[in-house]
Amino acid sequence: MKIALKNLKPNPFRNFDLYPIFPEWINQLKDSINQTGYWNGFCVREFKGEYQLAYGHHRLEAAKRVYGEDYEIEVELEEMTDYMMRARMFRENVRNDVQDSAVILHDIEVAKKFPSDWESAPIGAGKRDKHHPTLSKLSNFIGRDLRTVERVYYSLKTEKKDGLTPNEMNRIAPGTSEVLAKEIRIQKPSPEARKQIIREAKEGNIGPKTAKERVQEIILDEKVPLSRKKETPNVYMFMGDLERQNNLLRQKLHSIALEIENINWENLITISFVRSLDRLNDEIQTIRRAFYEAKEN
Repeated sequence: MKIALKNLKPNPFRNFDLYPIFPEWINQLKDSINQTGYWNGFCVREFKGEYQLAYGHHRLEAAKRVYGEDYEIEVELEEMTDYMMRARMFRENVRNDVQDSAVILHDIEVAKKFPSDWESAPIGAGKRDKHHPTLSKLSNFIGRDLRTVERVYYSLKTEKKDGLTPNEMNRIAPGTSEVLAKEIRIQKPSPEARKQIIREAKEGNIGPKTAKERVQEIILDEKVPLSRKKETPNVYMFMGDLERQNNLLRQKLHSIALEIENINWENLITISFVRSLDRLNDEIQTIRRAFYEAKEN
């Protein structure tokens, strides 16, 4: 049967506050429709006199903007329970490889409201799944990896005004994003310093082991006037190079230690060396702070 676009209603379980219509996605779909034409594929049910969409809300909005709301499309009605409406919405997000943290958080929050949907779902086979059985079942139901669900849920659940946004969380490596969000909330960098921190994290120059020190360093560096920095450029270059080399070496040694399965002399020496580098890094930070304080005075 044919139905006008304006008569297609959204999935009643879709939360547009958590998962809004993204303008950039609409523009991409409009370009696609203009190039190749519109394609059907809406999954629709008739419920209490309404034609409700299971998924495809961005496609629907893009079609309205290209053809107008009165445009009619051919749809096949399906008999779907509320459970099926939720399950198909989650699976479509996974099928389209939607990795945006806001979308994943939306699926988590919607699923939490209906525990009967996933309480009987199987628990994953990993060690983390056994330690977090409830979250493992929920992850399996919405079709997401447990680590991804943990990263998004626990990080965004505790997010504050000056923490990382969902978009930023999605573009920073897991593990680093949680530590960085905590440090940003505690240390409260300026907007400019915050931009630099996020930029370096996206480029992979800040890791979970170096996040605290690097955030402190960027904040301190911003406090020193540019004119003062120009007075002693060699000192800044030397300290910056020393820190970068130290951090790179620490990361490599940490990786080596993790790859060695059995405790042996090589592992013990590696761990001891890493700890020595950690102490060296603390000394570098102490010298840097003393240097800044002297320059400010």
